[in-house]
Amino acid sequence: MSALAALAAVALVAAGLGRAALPSCARALQLCVGLVLSLGVWSASYGAVLLAAGSTSTLAVAKDVALALAGAALIWGGRSSPKQPARSTGGADFRWWLLALSAAAAALALVAATRAAPDGDWDATLFWNLRARFFVRDAAPLSHAFDARLYHLDYPLLLPGLVAQLWTLTREASLVPTAVGALFAALCVAVLVLTLRELRGAASAALAGSLLCATPLFALTAAAQYADVPLACLQVAAVALCALGLERKEAGAFIGAGLAAGLAAWTKNEGALHLAALLAALMAAGKGRARRLLLFASGALGPLLLVLAFKAAPFVPAGDLFTGGVAASLERAGDSQRWLFVLASLALRFIRVGDWGLSWPLLLLAFAAARARGPLLPAPALVLGSGALFVAGALAVYASTPHPIGWHVASSLDRLLLQAWPSLLLGAALAQPGDTLSSERAAASAAAFSTGA
Repeated sequence: MSALAALAAVALVAAGLGRAALPSCARALQLCVGLVLSLGVWSASYGAVLLAAGSTSTLAVAKDVALALAGAALIWGGRSSPKQPARSTGGADFRWWLLALSAAAAALALVAATRAAPDGDWDATLFWNLRARFFVRDAAPLSHAFDARLYHLDYPLLLPGLVAQLWTLTREASLVPTAVGALFAALCVAVLVLTLRELRGAASAALAGSLLCATPLFALTAAAQYADVPLACLQVAAVALCALGLERKEAGAFIGAGLAAGLAAWTKNEGALHLAALLAALMAAGKGRARRLLLFASGALGPLLLVLAFKAAPFVPAGDLFTGGVAASLERAGDSQRWLFVLASLALRFIRVGDWGLSWPLLLLAFAAARARGPLLPAPALVLGSGALFVAGALAVYASTPHPIGWHVASSLDRLLLQAWPSLLLGAALAQPGDTLSSERAAASAAAFSTGA
């Protein structure tokens, strides 16, 4: 019964949210975006019950049934999608083959890394999966899962919540954390590719997807069972929904974007920075911003309340970034030598060949400039702007860190950039004109945007 209720909850919420957010878009895009949101909602509901009752053992089925009913209501009340116009696929055949080969290589890399370290990497064993073990095995998980001797107690619980629920259903099958990482990696690629196919055509979609799959760090981080790939997936879903909302005039897309960004904040502390960056970009997005901000905020409200409730819980300590107080953090941030070190570390990513494969920032710049013409349209401006704001905010965090700055940068900068990488690829591809049909739609959207229509 519990497995059936969980399956119904995830499937119906995915179908309902995808249809409500993107009623005029292709079914495949609806389902992929809906599944990303549904997995997040399924985990967030688990976290809410955990915080409220201290255990989910007696309420797991009830909350899944409630989610399934809510998903069914969304499907029942949603408006039907209009007939979709034909989309161009011409001239992209070899790029689809390139995407297929890149995806196969990424899958092989993930399998090889999993065989070498089946329990994941450092953070997976010491934090993400360990917390999920507590939730599954302990009758009163909150009394032990946040013991002061453990690691990163202030990190939100989307990934442990997903793993814990699946472990409960599968009797702690060892492949569950790997499967979760692989699923989010696949959904991240799918959302990127299907959004671009919807807005710019097949050629841009296949090329951007190939670049993401061909980034070694992407598959390796998914295999490490870290939360960075789920966070990247939720973030690219959020900016993709904003882009679709701008170019397709879909009000529901901004609600979905807010939900995705709020769930990103429930995934890792950096998710709150992603949300703030996207919110700032929306505030600068020209006419109609008040309505878009209201819709976005309505979607983000639920997850943000959950994050605040978690942070306010007596067993969750304050984060360590402000050790010594705000004044000490500001003093560290005002040190020019620290900024020089952080900026030099970022600059090295432009020339270093390592887990990124090729020099990814130069590749991104070449991709963005290859066929771009004239000023940026509203959608790519918003996506690239939010990505740039996130990177700038992350650099400021590094400059003010109370930890040894060399260790902090070396241990996390690549993964932090990975969180923004799919979104930056999306923005770079949106800056290109695409096929004739999508170009005409984008131009019409820009004209309507500039007149406030």
